Amino acid sequence: MVMGASVVLLSAQDYPLDEPCPSGVRQLSAVAVHLAPSVVRHQNWVGVAPTELASRDAWIYACTQGMVVGRYLASQVEFDPTSGAAEIKVATRWVDLAWLEGGLDAYRNPAEWTVVYAPVDGS
Repeated sequence: MVMGASVVLLSAQDYPLDEPCPSGVRQLSAVAVHLAPSVVRHQNWVGVAPTELASRDAWIYACTQGMVVGRYLASQVEFDPTSGAAEIKVATRWVDLAWLEGGLDAYRNPAEWTVVYAPVDGS
């Protein structure tokens, strides 16, 4: 007989989830979104057309409701031939929290997302 169970979610990501989305030098609309609760990191993403990855020397931010929930160097963003998108990974802990709060479905619409390019040097 199981008396109780608990789930502990640990994350080593180095950025807070309450960081405002930067204005950046370029903003794009997402073309696809994949969000599903998981204990495995890097399974969730916001996609842009692969032709939009012009600058490989930039930060790419995945933002929703004005907040950053994914951040990668453009040179680390991968193209997935299955989805047909360049996938900017979204923080697993953010997805899991949205799911636990019952609000994950609202974020599955690409129109809810903005992808922002910002220079690596912060200027």
